[in-house]
Amino acid sequence: MLRVYQKTKSKSMWREVLPEMEGKRNHYAVTVEDRTPEEIYDFCRNFKNFRYFMKNLLEIHFFSPQRSRWSVRLNSGLFREWSTKIIQDQPAAMISWQSSSSSQESTIVGSVWFSPAPVRRGTVISLSIDYALPGGKLVEFAESLAGEDPCSIAQLTLHRLKAYLETGEVPTIDGQSSGRSEEEKTTQSEMQH
Repeated sequence: MLRVYQKTKSKSMWREVLPEMEGKRNHYAVTVEDRTPEEIYDFCRNFKNFRYFMKNLLEIHFFSPQRSRWSVRLNSGLFREWSTKIIQDQPAAMISWQSSSSSQESTIVGSVWFSPAPVRRGTVISLSIDYALPGGKLVEFAESLAGEDPCSIAQLTLHRLKAYLETGEVPTIDGQSSGRSEEEKTTQSEMQH
């Protein structure tokens, strides 16, 4: 069961902002240096910017400012699509969303918060995500082993966002040599088969 809370005017008071859901709950946070919450919120609220840092993103189709359909190609070669609705949007502070439910798709509820880092060192981006996959625990386990469950993808995307905002690019090892000789690569490949 997920409960996401929001600070009210009194710092000690919190109120619930997202619906409860049975599923897996995860929280992640990164600190982005030298960027204000307003800058990062504006960048993230323009979903077209996700192509710069979200791995394997194929397309985002916009129906309205609150509704969109996302398509990704997983490392396994499978394609995933989901429809998303923004359920709460507080400029420079937070965005909450919920995937539309269907028997074919994962159900995902999440929110991302943008808050000043201590000592004016940048912005803390906090992500809370809750999901339920069709197929139950077995599918959930298999996808988590492959790193293709919603939380693994969300965590990777959050770290890639941090890298992009701080450096203007996302580090990658694609196209780099492994440092092993061809003989070592062949031996390892044969051992795997």
